[in-house]
Amino acid sequence: MRSVIYQKIRMRISHGGGHRFGYGEICANHRPGQHRCLLALCIGLLTAFPQSVQSNETGRRIASRIANFHMGADPNGAKLRLVYFHPNDQPPQKGYRERISRIMFDIRDFLFEGMERHGLGRRELPLELDGEQVKLHVVEGKGGLDSYNYDVRYGAMIREELVRALKGKVDFEREFVLVFGGLARKLGELEYEFRSPYYGFGIANQKLGLCFAADCELLDPKYFTDEERDIVYIEHSGRFERTLGAFNCLYIGGIAHELGHGLSLPHNGQTARQWNRLGVALMGGGNYTYRRDLIGERGSFLTFASALRLAAHPLFTQSDRQRFGDPKATFNDLRFSSEKNLLRVTGRVSGSPEVVAVIAYTDPVGGEDYDAHSWVSEIKEGRFEFAAGFHRRKKHVLRLTALHANGATRTIRIFYDVVEGIPDAGTLNGSWTVSQAEALYMAGNRKDAAGAARAALELELSDTPRRRLEHLIRLASPPRPLLLSKVSADSVSLSDVEWASAEVGWAKPARNQYFSGRGVRDGVCLMVGGKFHAKGLYAHAASRYVFDLAGNWKQFTATAGLQQGVVQRGSGVFTIIGDGKTLHKSQRLRLTQTEEIDVSVEGIKRLELVVESGKADNFNCWTVWGSPILSR
Repeated sequence: MRSVIYQKIRMRISHGGGHRFGYGEICANHRPGQHRCLLALCIGLLTAFPQSVQSNETGRRIASRIANFHMGADPNGAKLRLVYFHPNDQPPQKGYRERISRIMFDIRDFLFEGMERHGLGRRELPLELDGEQVKLHVVEGKGGLDSYNYDVRYGAMIREELVRALKGKVDFEREFVLVFGGLARKLGELEYEFRSPYYGFGIANQKLGLCFAADCELLDPKYFTDEERDIVYIEHSGRFERTLGAFNCLYIGGIAHELGHGLSLPHNGQTARQWNRLGVALMGGGNYTYRRDLIGERGSFLTFASALRLAAHPLFTQSDRQRFGDPKATFNDLRFSSEKNLLRVTGRVSGSPEVVAVIAYTDPVGGEDYDAHSWVSEIKEGRFEFAAGFHRRKKHVLRLTALHANGATRTIRIFYDVVEGIPDAGTLNGSWTVSQAEALYMAGNRKDAAGAARAALELELSDTPRRRLEHLIRLASPPRPLLLSKVSADSVSLSDVEWASAEVGWAKPARNQYFSGRGVRDGVCLMVGGKFHAKGLYAHAASRYVFDLAGNWKQFTATAGLQQGVVQRGSGVFTIIGDGKTLHKSQRLRLTQTEEIDVSVEGIKRLELVVESGKADNFNCWTVWGSPILSR
């Protein structure tokens, strides 16, 4: 029997981008997926975010290759697992099952429309259902509401509780999980405090993924267009007052955004042209504009890059073919050139499983990658090519991501300069040469890395790539650390001497190189504030390096900052302590900020180099002591 799907359907013309399709309040008897027939009838009007002919045709071809790869595979039956977590002194938020069902059906529709728009077929996010609603695995926490909060340590704590509580029901090592935190405190009428984690957690890939979102009794798609009432709320970043409609667009858009991270989507924003025609990219700032097109404002859209990565994801292919193996991809014959403001890149890529596309992200350094632009090239006889524009800052990083047919990815990063809006192809060619040698080093092939670096030094290179290659050769056969008490020179780098003790907030202490362990592939050389440092200490906050100076040194200098090119969402406060007294404390440094340190250590016997995150957690605090030099 047919049921009414929407109480109200509005169709209108928007000045920003063609026909708009919107809806008002969703009926209580809206059934998941039931309005597909209506969407099919209205397909000519579903152009809120006009697709380019190129992405549509390219999408169809790549989708066909993905389908061919999985042909004959047994369906994995995978579903997105939804978990609801609430404290032991407060029940789940009012109406949570019905509201979250409406939220997830809306996000499912958004992703469906986004992938179909790019020619990737009618792919639907598979949700675990319980009758006409989504199935929620409800877990009561061990602590009360005040025991939990936003930052990453609480996310880790909640994950541990969930793993124990849902053992045998949800596999956090092999499934994709979205956790709703029913951790909101009602302070008054239309006033709330949120204490829930709200982010993608850990490393998401084709094997597993976890993300958190916040819930509230007023979080419901039926309020998308409510511009009459205001809500006041307190969260980790402050106190805010928004219309109920804007709040729902932001927080439900945030759920879609964090789910993207849980399905391994990175940040990427919209170009100026896309901004004018399509709106805001979901994986950029699109959580703020999600469904705002319903009231005539700019809405959100899936970039082709994001849609394509979802199309290859095991949840959407419903296939486990080669899902749990370790993918391999090799880039060769990369060539870079520039023409006006365009960066042209050609190359070859091979890999296992089959590589179906290369996605390029051109990312201005210092924007936390929200402002990265994405470009897609299909693979033709092993080759790819693309032209990227919209360069705004002096320093950029190019991320080339090989997309495998099983949804896995492999990424290389190459730094380059932009001079008066024109990409410097010369720095890219030099950086690529270094990246090839670094890749061998990160894979554990130090001898081969040194050989590749020596061969590359025969080429015509600028100064920085040459120094980085020479540095890799030294790293391949590092000398033993010196005893500081035996050093007779007038100056020495602390990265070349034995420390009394050392600890870092992630992985292990490292001298003269950036930690690049399993799952972290961001290069080897220390890059702080856009400059290469051959000497330095990897110091992910919270960290502490201790040295015995015996009162024999007079001055300490260093460049404090964060590693360039990694996910730059963290920060660091650098403190120098001598014999228990603070000699210097930096401001809180973020992104590309650096501080040049020059302090007296005359008479100091015990020197401590301490880095704290400067915030509640140490998430992505990739801090570095660049060129830490002692002098007499």
